[in-house]
Amino acid sequence: RGYAQRMARVSIAVLAALAAAVAPCLCATGDIYLVEVTHYPCSYYDDFGKQVESNNTIWKIMVKNEAYQKDVDIVAVDANVTISAIFQYKSGNNYETWYAQYSSPRDGPAFESFYIREIVHDHTDYDNNDGKNYPLKNMGPALYNTNVAVESYGCISSAYDYWVQVCAVVNNIAYAKTVTLYYTWDNWFSTQKMDMLFNSEYCKCGQDYCVSEPDDDNCELWQASFPTADPTKIQFYVSYTVNDVTYIDNNLGINYYVTFY
Repeated sequence: RGYAQRMARVSIAVLAALAAAVAPCLCATGDIYLVEVTHYPCSYYDDFGKQVESNNTIWKIMVKNEAYQKDVDIVAVDANVTISAIFQYKSGNNYETWYAQYSSPRDGPAFESFYIREIVHDHTDYDNNDGKNYPLKNMGPALYNTNVAVESYGCISSAYDYWVQVCAVVNNIAYAKTVTLYYTWDNWFSTQKMDMLFNSEYCKCGQDYCVSEPDDDNCELWQASFPTADPTKIQFYVSYTVNDVTYIDNNLGINYYVTFY
């Protein structure tokens, strides 16, 4: 009987892992492609202590791991600006996730379109949105090549335990939708799930600099958090169901692992 119970647990774990791996996910479309760009108002203090109103931008990019040495850039079309991206974490299907960030004074020079460039080995790869370049004009997040994307995640320690926090962005395809966080602390021997909550404002830089959701690109921010005694064992993915179709971001099949803020 004990052997049968152990085999049943193993079978459940295998089925859960396979479900996470084969579910519809953010799918690769090339050697380099854009997933999300977020444009939001903020402020910062310059070298003289003066507060400057700014526009900040964050890019999430998928890059095929053709070689260890590579350069990934955001190139502005209508300005002499090139922003270097940095590696964040490994993803499935031999991809890597890279991020780039840029801040400019709100009353200073800005650009309204861009493309992504990767220089690796002896060749250069581009994602220029099929020759149209990508726009950068609306405040809030915008998704490309997917309908759901994990935007940020991490873990905050409290006096008694840890809190895992996950933020996801979805395309507002229809009003009725469910966004669900699936997670495990025992490598999918058991699976927990919780409904993520819609956030009516995107406040990346405090309550004084919020963008109403859904934004002008018709995207929404959804969030979830839960306590855990050991965040190092947490894996998760996000599911988005709308019009009887389910989209999943599971980091291209290998799920996400929690890190500390």
